[in-house]
Amino acid sequence: MEEEGGFNEKKRQKIEIKNWADLDEEPLKLIIKKLWFLDQVRSSLVCKNWHAKAKRIGPSCSLPWLFSYNWIKKKPYQTITLETLLHDPFSQKSYRVRKSMWQSGMIFGGDAEPVFSKNGWVLFVKKLSHDTTFFSYNPFANRVIRLPSLKQDIDVAIFAGNPCSPDCLFFVSYRDRGKVCIGTCKLDDKNWITWMVDLDFNKRMASAVYSEEKGEFYCLFNGGILASISFSEKSSISTILLAKCPGIEEYQNYLVEYDGQLLLVVGSFRLTVLRFDWNQMNWIDQDSLGNGAIFLNSTGFCASAVSAVDAIGLEDNICFGDQRYFEMNTRENYFSKAHYSLADWTFGRRFWIQLPPFIAN
Repeated sequence: MEEEGGFNEKKRQKIEIKNWADLDEEPLKLIIKKLWFLDQVRSSLVCKNWHAKAKRIGPSCSLPWLFSYNWIKKKPYQTITLETLLHDPFSQKSYRVRKSMWQSGMIFGGDAEPVFSKNGWVLFVKKLSHDTTFFSYNPFANRVIRLPSLKQDIDVAIFAGNPCSPDCLFFVSYRDRGKVCIGTCKLDDKNWITWMVDLDFNKRMASAVYSEEKGEFYCLFNGGILASISFSEKSSISTILLAKCPGIEEYQNYLVEYDGQLLLVVGSFRLTVLRFDWNQMNWIDQDSLGNGAIFLNSTGFCASAVSAVDAIGLEDNICFGDQRYFEMNTRENYFSKAHYSLADWTFGRRFWIQLPPFIAN
């Protein structure tokens, strides 16, 4: 009877079964860190609890991805396809994405060039004989957002925010009849708003960045002239001349926002890095990037850069899109395939792309 009673007692014991949604954060972190980026994003969609915990865990690597692209045209030009290859330096995996550039019965975007990357989005620009066309592309979501065309040839094009948000501001610079002009537009706008910049020179804008902390665009003009540009809710523009840095050539200058600081990378081979000192209102030498790195993009007419504050294995380096690196400590150039060793460097043209927020919109 005791054995029978003992058996029944065990049988009556309740087996505690936990829901996967209630998985503790530490084991979930171990699982997510083993996944590559897209699978990390997908894991956050399992349930609300995983979604909240995934936000705190964040991506496993802050290095930018290598974005390679080709335009595929099929005669008689019935289709134009943007074919991209994305390489993840953390997992050393690559994947291919194709996007047909056919929308509302119209072909667009063929032979456009990427000019700026932020939050997983790439801004493309194409110069035509009579105007300039724009679109934003997110290869992670395979989504395209078209923007209005502009009659002028632009010098710089960037955006502030998430392009699929109505608050995102697209910002371009061009010159018209001896004046520096700024064009802005937002999602679903039919036309660009033109702003005349009150500056006593007609210098080409060479590079620009947006500070989310201060809500201002910082713009570098040829000749080393730095200015801030901001827009008020009352539909007005404010321009402040901050500093002049003579001796800077009129090409290959990159403004970078790095860990809350405004940096300027000068040159194309023997690089100089300057930091803007807000107390002195002047540029001073920046000898080190600490544990971070800067990745330079340069297309036919626009220069931009992305930064990684925690660049594991590439600390204190400035990286180009041709497997060339500049080491800040030794001030020497070297060639390496580290971190991007399995990338297909023969596939099309290349551009560094900043990762999207951990939770895709």
